[in-house]
Amino acid sequence: MRIYVLAYFLLASWVSAQTSDQNKAAVLAVARPLVGEVEHGDNAGEFVEKVLSSVGLGAGNPWCAAFNYYVFREAGFEDRVPKSAWSPDWLRGGERRRSGHPADVFGIYFPSRGRIAHTGIVEIQQGPWLTTIEGNTNEAGSRDGDGVYRKKRSVNSVILKTYL
Repeated sequence: MRIYVLAYFLLASWVSAQTSDQNKAAVLAVARPLVGEVEHGDNAGEFVEKVLSSVGLGAGNPWCAAFNYYVFREAGFEDRVPKSAWSPDWLRGGERRRSGHPADVFGIYFPSRGRIAHTGIVEIQQGPWLTTIEGNTNEAGSRDGDGVYRKKRSVNSVILKTYL
């Protein structure tokens, strides 16, 4: 009997890990083709307005956190993440750690604002660097940019949270 129970738990763990990897791959499959989408106006344009409307907002609002929600929703995981365009909502319970995983959410704390003020999605970690996919940023990595970009961020400069 003990061997059957052990086998069950080992199989359940393996299935869970496989499902988790598939879920993360689904999120990244949505995010990756969005790299290169740009604003048309200030926090506006067809794509940006679609992202903002996913959280009940219109043009003109910051949209990095709404981008996270849009991606997770399109991948089928809207019930696992906050439906929010407020970046601090995405990092509640997040932590500084040395490793980020695919489809983790990251946040950057801005002392001038006293809060997390930018967020995005981890694609992969290579050494101390995270490759991320972020909405409402730019080539320089601004928190108020003009599109969806793939960025490099130091794992030491972000707070991470795992949803899947």
